[in-house]
Amino acid sequence: MKLNIRGKIILISVAILFLGIGANALINGIAFTREYTRALQSETVAIGQSLKSQLDRLLGLGIPIQDLVGFEEQCRELLIRHKGISYAMILDLDGKILFHNDPSRHDQIVSDRAMLKGIRSEKSIVQVYPSGGERFYDVIIPVSDRNNRHVAAVRIGFPEKLVSSKTGQMVAYSLVVALVFLGLATLLLLVSLNVWVTKPLSRLIAVIHDIREKGTESAQLIEIDSRDEIGQLGSAFNQMVFEIKESHQKIKHHSNQLEQKIQERTAELKSINKHLELELAERKRIEEALRESEKKYRTILEEMEEGYYEVDLAGSVTFFNEAVRRIFGFSADEFMGMGYAEYTSLETAKSIYKTFNKACGTGKPVEISDYEIIKKDNSKATLELYASLMKNKREEPVGFRGIVRDITPRKKIEEEIKSHREHLTLINQILRHDLTNDLVVIQSAINLYNKSPEDEFLKEIFSRTEKSLELIGRMRELESFISRHAELQICEIRDAIDEIVKSYPFIDFKVKGSAQVMADNTLVSVIDNITRNAVIHGRADRIEVTIGRRKDMCEIRIADNGSGIPDEIKEKIFEEGFMYGDTGHTGLGLHIVKKAMEKYGGYVYAEDNKPRGASFVLMFKAI
Repeated sequence: MKLNIRGKIILISVAILFLGIGANALINGIAFTREYTRALQSETVAIGQSLKSQLDRLLGLGIPIQDLVGFEEQCRELLIRHKGISYAMILDLDGKILFHNDPSRHDQIVSDRAMLKGIRSEKSIVQVYPSGGERFYDVIIPVSDRNNRHVAAVRIGFPEKLVSSKTGQMVAYSLVVALVFLGLATLLLLVSLNVWVTKPLSRLIAVIHDIREKGTESAQLIEIDSRDEIGQLGSAFNQMVFEIKESHQKIKHHSNQLEQKIQERTAELKSINKHLELELAERKRIEEALRESEKKYRTILEEMEEGYYEVDLAGSVTFFNEAVRRIFGFSADEFMGMGYAEYTSLETAKSIYKTFNKACGTGKPVEISDYEIIKKDNSKATLELYASLMKNKREEPVGFRGIVRDITPRKKIEEEIKSHREHLTLINQILRHDLTNDLVVIQSAINLYNKSPEDEFLKEIFSRTEKSLELIGRMRELESFISRHAELQICEIRDAIDEIVKSYPFIDFKVKGSAQVMADNTLVSVIDNITRNAVIHGRADRIEVTIGRRKDMCEIRIADNGSGIPDEIKEKIFEEGFMYGDTGHTGLGLHIVKKAMEKYGGYVYAEDNKPRGASFVLMFKAI
């Protein structure tokens, strides 16, 4: 169906008016429904409050609510005075109907859970309640006795269809009035369009047809008296016709000039084209050299051991070589674009950002010696990083580039050397202290023996000499332990225990179970230190070793029948240099056990053995 402009304007206008009428009816209907519902609810609450007030006066006299009479009549009168209300009743907290506008409902029990919850509520509530295929707005008002105890509830309801009925009437009246005004508006629109739009446009179309048939040379100007958009369109059309006539004359003149310039330009372009061909050949040669240079540069980057990287000013990775990818453990796609906070701790990321910001301000290269990262497998590594500022052609900072090295093995060796030196210093201190004390005692005993040759002095000399030799032997054992750097390997626990049993033939050993653990060749020394502690300090003559499993750990329990360990020193016996009693020597035996277990990835603790003695528990990672 084809429509002229008048038909389209009328159709659009009528459609807009219909949409406006529909939207108005919808909004009015929603607003009326909401406000009318609120009004009915407020009226119902007020009615319920009046009924509650009558109950409050009677309950205030101390009359139990079950003894009240005559309220059925009150409920019926409410329905007569207020036509919209469907029911009125008074219920106790168990849902029993005490009074109802319908006497046949007396003493019935309400069993609906939602309704019982509302009846027992101590606040007035309004809820929608379905009953008999209909929905009702239910108003429930709590009733209290003179002791302010909640004893009953007033329940009044009106049907939801009452609201929808009133809303339908209101919408119908609105639509009738709107349609009447729609007809009047359409008639007025038809008359206005005919006068101000249709007739002027018809004259304009007639002139356009004339121009198309006869050309602009014989075209007549259009006359439109109005000053609105139609009038402006007519004026613009007349101006366009005038300008077209002038343009035809200018086009003829310029066509001749253009032909001459085209010939001149063609000759010039041939010369330029030849020059461009020479330039393109030179550019291809330069590009080939650049590709070779870039290939060489990339080969150097990929084969170098150190990591090369580039980041933007925000710290996001923009370029890196294969060595960087290996150091961090991420794939190339994962690592590209990552920021500091994604592979370092928050504090380290802040420190790096501060250092790079300083380099951005000064323009000088920076170095970060101990740069800890978190690799993809959550293991940690320590890096050494060098960075320098990158700038664009306008000398503006755009990021940083630099070299990164993994110094984790070097840091580990440095820590081991430091620990080794500390232990050697401790050994030296113990030797100087204990040997000096023993030599002083020996010297005194020799002086006394020279004055009075008695066997007791010789025994003291021999005892102190043996103690000093034992100390030197234990220090040699400790030095041997801390000097080893053997990797952990699978060890059979039973083999280590059997070797210890051979060294103590006078001790009654009982061994149960077997297992394999990750340890090194100091495992025998660990078990020997615990056994020696039980024999020398605890004076035990029986040791029971039990090997078992606790979840993902291997448990080795070494229990003796010695004197045990006092509770006050159980937490201290593994400390470096701790000694207790007359049999204490260097305080290093159990400290060696603790350090070895930590190296194995486990731990050790002591507890009482029943009925007497001590138990040392070694916990290894199970395999």
